[in-house]
Amino acid sequence: MTRRRGDSPGNPRTLRSGRLVRQFRIAADGRGNWEGIGGDTPADPQAKRRHVTIDGVDLTDSRLTFVDQVAARRVEITALNLTTGAIDPGKPFTATTIAGLAHMQGFAPEGVRFRVVVPEAALSEDYSALDVPKFSVELGGMQSEGTIRGTGGLRITGEQCETSVPGLFAAGDTATRELITGAVSGGGSPNSAWALTSGLLSGAGAAALAKSRGRRLGDRVSAQGTVGLHPRRNVRAVDRRAVLKSAQDEILPLDKNVFRSASKLKRFEFSA
Repeated sequence: MTRRRGDSPGNPRTLRSGRLVRQFRIAADGRGNWEGIGGDTPADPQAKRRHVTIDGVDLTDSRLTFVDQVAARRVEITALNLTTGAIDPGKPFTATTIAGLAHMQGFAPEGVRFRVVVPEAALSEDYSALDVPKFSVELGGMQSEGTIRGTGGLRITGEQCETSVPGLFAAGDTATRELITGAVSGGGSPNSAWALTSGLLSGAGAAALAKSRGRRLGDRVSAQGTVGLHPRRNVRAVDRRAVLKSAQDEILPLDKNVFRSASKLKRFEFSA
């Protein structure tokens, strides 16, 4: 830590540090290595608190690492810079900026540059809480990879997911999602909710239609579709866990499903 020019030796007004290295760790038992730093004895409410004000904090080119052994996760922030305005406990302080390069396994190997700006914050008089009303986050080095997603599909004509083809019901991605999202992509929870709801509605509608036409549970049915895979030889037992892992290996890593490039797509392409 260094002092700003003009500070007296016993009363530094600006806290400065360069190349600070610190690791925060959650052990397998769920305890963090920062617990107990301030001591376990409650503060004496009658004791007179020392009021300390500083002209600001200036942290440069530092490194912070967070290791969670419970969730098997490691996050590292390098080239970390932190600056603040003057800090007086109990009063708002301004001009706080945090910038650095974030690294996480499976998430942009080269790291993601970020910048957090806090227009105004306040430290409580007893130093126990920090109030941040609002802040903004800027991410650099990220770009849209041109993924195309739409909401189109078979047009729904009834409340039970009927289509314009008599007797044909649609569900999930096969059915349009325009009725719930409009022209924008559903994504996330709307798509999940639509998959569940449309499946229930179309299934109930198809069952009701079959019942109204006198079809019985024991009647013989035959596949009418012409799209899909048809086995050409005897069906063998499937290792479901292996299939699930293969699917997860392609779907879950962010380096595959979010951060795309021509070389990656060629590496993962396969012949049908």
